[in-house]
Amino acid sequence: MRDCEFQVDMEADQRSVGSGSSRGEPMELDRRKFGSGHGSVSASDMDVSSQPRSTLLAKDAEPRKRGSEKFHSHHSQDGQQASLGTIPESGTSSSRKKALEVEIIRGIDLMASDWALFGEATSDPYCHCEVEGKPHTRQTTSVIDKNLNPEWNQVFIFEDYESGDALNFEVWDKDYVPLKSDDPLGKARLDAKKVKRNFEGEIPLEDVEDPEKQGKSRIFVKVRVIKFDSRES
Repeated sequence: MRDCEFQVDMEADQRSVGSGSSRGEPMELDRRKFGSGHGSVSASDMDVSSQPRSTLLAKDAEPRKRGSEKFHSHHSQDGQQASLGTIPESGTSSSRKKALEVEIIRGIDLMASDWALFGEATSDPYCHCEVEGKPHTRQTTSVIDKNLNPEWNQVFIFEDYESGDALNFEVWDKDYVPLKSDDPLGKARLDAKKVKRNFEGEIPLEDVEDPEKQGKSRIFVKVRVIKFDSRES
Protein backbone atom coordinates (compact mmCIF):
# COMPACT_ATOMS: atom_id res chain seq x y z
CA MET A 1 0.00 0.00 0.00
CA ARG A 2 2.83 2.46 0.85
CA ASP A 3 4.50 1.73 -2.50
CA CYS A 4 1.33 2.62 -4.30
CA GLU A 5 1.04 5.94 -2.47
CA PHE A 6 4.65 6.74 -3.31
CA GLN A 7 4.03 5.96 -6.98
CA VAL A 8 1.02 8.26 -7.09
CA ASP A 9 2.92 11.08 -5.40
CA MET A 10 5.75 10.74 -7.88
CA GLU A 11 3.39 11.00 -10.84
CA ALA A 12 1.70 14.05 -9.35
CA ASP A 13 4.99 15.83 -8.78
CA GLN A 14 6.14 15.06 -12.30
CA ARG A 15 2.97 16.65 -13.67
CA SER A 16 3.49 19.75 -11.50
CA VAL A 17 7.13 19.99 -12.58
CA GLY A 18 6.19 19.70 -16.19
CA SER A 19 3.62 22.49 -15.91
CA GLY A 20 6.23 24.68 -14.14
CA SER A 21 8.86 24.04 -16.79
CA SER A 22 6.50 25.08 -19.53
CA ARG A 23 6.22 28.50 -17.85
CA GLY A 24 10.04 28.86 -17.68
CA GLU A 25 10.09 28.39 -13.88
CA PRO A 26 12.89 26.36 -12.24
CA MET A 27 12.07 22.78 -11.39
CA GLU A 28 11.81 22.08 -7.68
CA LEU A 29 11.16 18.75 -5.94
CA ASP A 30 9.04 18.50 -2.86
CA ARG A 31 11.58 17.34 -0.30
CA ARG A 32 8.84 16.67 2.22
CA LYS A 33 7.56 13.79 0.10
CA PHE A 34 11.00 12.24 -0.30
CA GLY A 35 11.92 11.66 3.27
CA SER A 36 14.31 9.20 4.78
CA GLY A 37 11.78 6.35 4.66
CA HIS A 38 11.30 3.57 2.15
CA GLY A 39 11.94 4.64 -1.42
CA SER A 40 13.69 7.95 -0.47
CA VAL A 41 15.72 9.79 -3.11
CA SER A 42 19.19 11.14 -2.20
CA ALA A 43 20.71 14.42 -3.45
CA SER A 44 23.19 12.47 -5.56
CA ASP A 45 20.30 10.90 -7.50
CA MET A 46 18.99 14.31 -8.55
CA ASP A 47 19.88 15.71 -11.96
CA VAL A 48 22.13 18.75 -11.24
CA SER A 49 21.59 19.99 -14.78
CA SER A 50 18.06 20.94 -13.80
CA GLN A 51 19.27 23.27 -10.98
CA PRO A 52 19.70 27.02 -11.66
CA ARG A 53 23.26 28.01 -12.70
CA SER A 54 23.50 30.64 -9.97
CA THR A 55 22.84 27.96 -7.35
CA LEU A 56 25.60 25.75 -8.75
CA LEU A 57 28.09 28.58 -8.86
CA ALA A 58 27.27 29.61 -5.30
CA LYS A 59 27.79 26.07 -4.06
CA ASP A 60 31.01 25.72 -6.00
CA ALA A 61 32.35 29.01 -4.58
CA GLU A 62 31.68 28.15 -0.93
CA PRO A 63 34.77 25.99 -0.28
CA ARG A 64 36.97 28.47 -2.16
CA LYS A 65 35.62 31.34 -0.08
CA ARG A 66 36.37 29.49 3.11
CA GLY A 67 39.86 28.73 1.85
CA SER A 68 40.47 32.34 0.90
CA GLU A 69 39.43 33.49 4.37
CA LYS A 70 41.95 31.12 5.83
CA PHE A 71 44.56 32.43 3.41
CA HIS A 72 43.85 36.06 4.28
CA SER A 73 44.04 35.30 7.97
CA HIS A 74 47.36 33.56 7.51
CA HIS A 75 48.56 36.34 5.23
CA SER A 76 47.64 38.96 7.83
CA GLN A 77 49.69 37.18 10.47
CA ASP A 78 52.63 36.87 8.13
CA GLY A 79 52.30 40.54 7.17
CA GLN A 80 52.44 41.56 10.80
CA GLN A 81 55.52 39.45 11.33
CA ALA A 82 57.10 40.88 8.18
CA SER A 83 56.46 44.44 9.31
CA LEU A 84 58.03 43.69 12.64
CA GLY A 85 60.98 42.18 10.87
CA THR A 86 61.69 45.42 9.00
CA ILE A 87 62.59 47.27 12.21
CA PRO A 88 66.32 47.93 11.89
CA GLU A 89 68.47 46.18 14.42
CA SER A 90 71.15 47.96 16.34
CA GLY A 91 74.20 48.56 14.20
CA THR A 92 72.52 47.85 10.85
CA SER A 93 73.22 50.07 7.86
CA SER A 94 69.67 51.50 7.90
CA SER A 95 70.26 53.06 11.35
CA ARG A 96 73.78 54.33 10.66
CA LYS A 97 74.66 57.67 9.07
CA LYS A 98 77.80 59.33 7.81
CA ALA A 99 79.52 61.96 9.92
CA LEU A 100 82.82 63.82 9.96
CA GLU A 101 85.54 63.47 12.54
CA VAL A 102 87.77 66.54 12.48
CA GLU A 103 90.91 66.80 14.59
CA ILE A 104 92.39 70.29 14.74
CA ILE A 105 95.95 69.56 15.79
CA ARG A 106 97.99 72.75 15.63
CA GLY A 107 98.60 76.18 14.15
CA ILE A 108 101.93 76.98 12.51
CA ASP A 109 103.66 80.35 12.26
CA LEU A 110 100.57 82.40 12.98
CA MET A 111 100.41 86.17 12.79
CA ALA A 112 101.07 88.20 15.94
CA SER A 113 98.12 90.38 16.75
CA ASP A 114 98.95 91.59 20.26
CA TRP A 115 101.75 94.10 20.50
CA ALA A 116 103.56 94.64 23.76
CA LEU A 117 105.81 97.41 25.02
CA PHE A 118 108.21 94.84 26.33
CA GLY A 119 108.78 91.48 24.73
CA GLU A 120 107.75 89.98 21.45
CA ALA A 121 104.37 90.41 19.84
CA THR A 122 102.14 87.38 20.15
CA SER A 123 98.55 86.11 19.86
CA ASP A 124 96.06 84.10 21.88
CA PRO A 125 94.74 81.89 19.04
CA TYR A 126 91.72 79.67 18.74
CA CYS A 127 90.14 78.02 15.69
CA HIS A 128 86.56 77.75 14.40
CA CYS A 129 85.47 74.89 12.14
CA GLU A 130 82.11 74.36 10.42
CA VAL A 131 80.53 72.48 7.53
CA GLU A 132 80.27 74.92 4.63
CA GLY A 133 76.78 76.37 4.26
CA LYS A 134 75.74 75.07 7.69
CA PRO A 135 76.67 77.73 10.27
CA HIS A 136 74.83 75.85 13.03
CA THR A 137 77.56 73.19 12.87
CA ARG A 138 80.32 75.57 14.04
CA GLN A 139 82.63 74.18 16.71
CA THR A 140 85.58 75.91 18.37
CA THR A 141 88.84 74.94 20.00
CA SER A 142 90.07 76.26 23.29
CA VAL A 143 92.23 79.40 23.45
CA ILE A 144 96.01 78.93 23.70
CA ASP A 145 97.48 82.03 25.32
CA LYS A 146 100.54 83.82 23.91
CA ASN A 147 101.55 81.27 21.31
CA LEU A 148 102.10 81.56 17.55
CA ASN A 149 102.40 77.79 17.18
CA PRO A 150 99.50 76.56 19.33
CA GLU A 151 98.84 72.89 19.98
CA TRP A 152 95.08 72.36 20.17
CA ASN A 153 94.78 68.59 19.63
CA GLN A 154 91.00 68.65 19.79
CA VAL A 155 88.57 66.30 18.02
CA PHE A 156 85.09 67.33 16.85
CA ILE A 157 82.25 65.25 15.35
CA PHE A 158 80.01 66.81 12.72
CA GLU A 159 76.81 64.77 12.41
CA ASP A 160 75.11 67.06 9.91
CA TYR A 161 77.36 65.99 7.06
CA GLU A 162 76.51 64.90 3.54
CA SER A 163 78.75 63.74 0.75
CA GLY A 164 79.80 66.85 -1.17
CA ASP A 165 80.16 69.11 1.87
CA ALA A 166 83.33 71.18 2.31
CA LEU A 167 84.88 72.46 5.55
CA ASN A 168 85.72 76.03 6.54
CA PHE A 169 88.29 77.01 9.19
CA GLU A 170 88.88 80.40 10.80
CA VAL A 171 91.71 81.27 13.19
CA TRP A 172 91.21 84.17 15.61
CA ASP A 173 93.13 85.96 18.30
CA LYS A 174 91.33 86.25 21.60
CA ASP A 175 91.30 89.78 22.97
CA TYR A 176 90.90 90.09 26.70
CA VAL A 177 90.72 93.91 26.57
CA PRO A 178 87.18 95.01 27.44
CA LEU A 179 85.07 96.23 24.49
CA LYS A 180 87.69 95.12 22.01
CA SER A 181 86.67 92.49 19.46
CA ASP A 182 88.78 89.47 18.56
CA ASP A 183 91.20 89.81 15.66
CA PRO A 184 91.20 87.51 12.59
CA LEU A 185 94.42 85.62 11.93
CA GLY A 186 93.38 83.89 8.70
CA LYS A 187 90.99 81.39 7.23
CA ALA A 188 91.15 78.19 5.21
CA ARG A 189 88.89 75.92 3.17
CA LEU A 190 89.09 72.17 2.63
CA ASP A 191 87.20 71.22 -0.51
CA ALA A 192 84.64 68.44 -0.69
CA LYS A 193 86.85 65.99 -2.61
CA LYS A 194 89.57 66.10 0.03
CA VAL A 195 87.00 65.78 2.80
CA LYS A 196 85.40 62.74 1.18
CA ARG A 197 88.74 60.98 0.63
CA ASN A 198 89.86 61.68 4.21
CA PHE A 199 92.57 64.27 4.70
CA GLU A 200 95.61 64.71 6.90
CA GLY A 201 98.00 67.59 6.44
CA GLU A 202 98.59 71.31 6.45
CA ILE A 203 96.22 73.91 5.00
CA PRO A 204 97.59 77.42 4.30
CA LEU A 205 95.68 80.32 5.78
CA GLU A 206 94.31 83.04 3.50
CA ASP A 207 93.42 86.66 4.23
CA VAL A 208 96.33 87.07 6.61
CA GLU A 209 96.77 90.78 7.32
CA ASP A 210 100.52 90.62 7.90
CA PRO A 211 102.25 90.44 4.46
CA GLU A 212 105.19 88.62 5.98
CA LYS A 213 102.92 85.79 7.08
CA GLN A 214 101.16 85.36 3.75
CA GLY A 215 101.70 81.75 2.62
CA LYS A 216 103.46 80.90 5.88
CA SER A 217 100.63 80.74 8.40
CA ARG A 218 98.84 77.40 8.28
CA ILE A 219 96.98 74.82 10.33
CA PHE A 220 97.45 71.07 10.57
CA VAL A 221 94.26 68.96 10.63
CA LYS A 222 92.98 65.42 10.22
CA VAL A 223 89.58 64.78 8.63
CA ARG A 224 87.86 61.45 8.07
CA VAL A 225 84.36 60.24 7.24
CA ILE A 226 82.91 57.94 9.88
CA LYS A 227 79.62 56.18 10.58
CA PHE A 228 77.61 56.50 13.74
CA ASP A 229 74.32 55.16 15.12
CA SER A 230 71.74 57.90 14.50
CA ARG A 231 69.53 56.59 17.34
CA GLU A 232 72.24 57.41 19.87
CA SER A 233 72.46 61.07 18.83
